[in-house]
Amino acid sequence: MTYRKVSLALVFVMALAAIIATLGTQSSIQGGGSSAPALEGSWNVRISFTTGPNAGSTGIGLMTYARGGGLVNSAPTAIPPVPLTITFSTGHGAWERTGGKEFAQTWVSNVYNNGLQVGFLEVRDAITLNRDGDAFDGRRSFRVFDLAGNPVPGPASCATLHGTRINVEPPDATCL
Repeated sequence: MTYRKVSLALVFVMALAAIIATLGTQSSIQGGGSSAPALEGSWNVRISFTTGPNAGSTGIGLMTYARGGGLVNSAPTAIPPVPLTITFSTGHGAWERTGGKEFAQTWVSNVYNNGLQVGFLEVRDAITLNRDGDAFDGRRSFRVFDLAGNPVPGPASCATLHGTRINVEPPDATCL
């Protein structure tokens, strides 16, 4: 098979996969013709811990919101003072509009210690988009569970959030 045929086949497969992936994403959220800003898309999110073992530290995460209420989160591997042996998987969850520019979301992430799963993290957020829909602010609470689903004792962990939308931008002119 020639390079061109392989390339065309790969493009076709990727396009087909994209179509299949979007078939089940019809929104169950009733917009009612609202012109409220949309949350869908990808965001850089700064997390500032206010209580718990990470109080006073900050981290950066990535969030992607899909139409219909799905979300995927890529958080820092570990945030000091969490030991570097503790790591987190990509988070998966759901979001919904609770008001004009207000949203709630819950997502979970696996927790590993030296590569072995030891539990999971549940995160709950309440966020509000700004007027232009290109930034949000919010508050977050965390709960950690062991593998049996029991809450792990410890102080409450809370944080504030600030997200900025990731927009499409052309490559640097020197790279063209």
